Amino acid sequence: MVDLAAYEVCVDWKNNGDFVDAEEDISADVRELVWSRGRDQELNKVDTGRCRVTVVDLDGKYIPENTGSVLFPDALPGRAVRVRATHNLMTYDLFRGVLDDLLPEPRLTERRAVLPCLDGLDKLARDKITMALQKIKLSGELFTEALDKVGWDAGRRVLDTGIDTYPLVFTERGYCRNFLDNIALSEFGFFYVDGRGYLCWEDRHHRLKVPHTVSQWTCSADKYIDLEPMDPIKGVRNVIIIEAQPYIANAAVVELWRLQENKDNVVPDSPVLRPGESYDYWAKFSGIADNVITPAATTDYLGNVAIDGSGVDKTAQLAVGATKYAQSTKITVTNNDAGNVYLTMLKIRGELYDKPQRLEIVDQDGPGAGTSIARFGERHLPISLPYYLSAQVMRDTAAWQLATKKDPWASYRVHLIGDTNEVLEQILLRKLSDRITLQSADFNINADYYIDKMEHHVREDGLHECRWTLTRADDQFYWVIGVSTIGETTRLGF
Repeated sequence: MVDLAAYEVCVDWKNNGDFVDAEEDISADVRELVWSRGRDQELNKVDTGRCRVTVVDLDGKYIPENTGSVLFPDALPGRAVRVRATHNLMTYDLFRGVLDDLLPEPRLTERRAVLPCLDGLDKLARDKITMALQKIKLSGELFTEALDKVGWDAGRRVLDTGIDTYPLVFTERGYCRNFLDNIALSEFGFFYVDGRGYLCWEDRHHRLKVPHTVSQWTCSADKYIDLEPMDPIKGVRNVIIIEAQPYIANAAVVELWRLQENKDNVVPDSPVLRPGESYDYWAKFSGIADNVITPAATTDYLGNVAIDGSGVDKTAQLAVGATKYAQSTKITVTNNDAGNVYLTMLKIRGELYDKPQRLEIVDQDGPGAGTSIARFGERHLPISLPYYLSAQVMRDTAAWQLATKKDPWASYRVHLIGDTNEVLEQILLRKLSDRITLQSADFNINADYYIDKMEHHVREDGLHECRWTLTRADDQFYWVIGVSTIGETTRLGF
């Protein structure tokens, strides 16, 4: 006999950062819960975490337009949502995110509403960031910089330091999620939002360290109700193609940009600034720039009472500031004179990185007898690294990907129902990247796997089901100097 968990669902209707105001605990209305997070395959981007809360709604409480609702006018998308469970005196954080919508769902027997929710990855997919040129940084530092830009709470992050040092990283007015995806691909790491709402970044060596070095639970055949094998052949890749764009520093100071109105125009058309007026100009460069020089009077900008620069010089009355980025600079020009001033010259100087031809590294297993190509034919894995590290890292990456993908590796989806206290506890406790032992006499399985994706369903009868997508631990477990234990792994990682 299982002791069912008690599930708590709270919505911050007042939008004040807590879940303690009247009507914010909606647990009594909840009839069904479904949520998921993770990725389907190793090289896939992680999915945005989603939760669907189904509530009974006999009086239209959850209809935003209902002025008679006790929630009016606060029943709005964007409100914070928290899902927790208590079982055997232990509290588990299961999901934290925001309401995506409120959807009435009338039924013949019972009126309901569905509250779809998204975790913090949705915010990162919508927020754009611009940052200064990042040089000689680890992935953890780059995650920190990006999350600071979007205002992600510093206390709600768990970030690995990172393995590789990135010589040059840049992004301008790009989506934060895309930037983090690029870092994750370059590092071959994994990031997601956990049940507490924390942004977790796991670098390439994360699963080689405690607690992931040993199994945290044995999932034997008597614990699960179904085991679905994933086609191992689909994951075979025996020709690895890694390519990236190098950049080479150039110490020569060149003109990066000049205001178009000041460029060789037959008819002068310099812009005018009225007394006390400020203009912002975005100088876009033809490539990646470094050591951008703040505009200097007379050298980089000129002001004059005449549109063609033939009148009284007013350069000293202009104040010019610059906010510098990798591919642009925001220039703010202010007229401190009592009269109109024409901006007869404005330019930006700095060092422009050279952009040589892209570098491509290829590694393959075959085509000789007994090789992967001979057995399965050519199966290509093209990887375009967003940021160039070095030719050596690219070679190591290709060799590592080939070693892990040239042979079939089984992966599974296991279906669990929390109808015993042990299984229910594991369903509530386990997290992404946790290592478990999977056993099946039918499939001749007795091996360790990592949890890459989890899908949960709390049914109306209170039983908690879940499905885990599992990847073979040996597929990622390599001997790394200073990290792994000699004798426990068989292939060298990097």
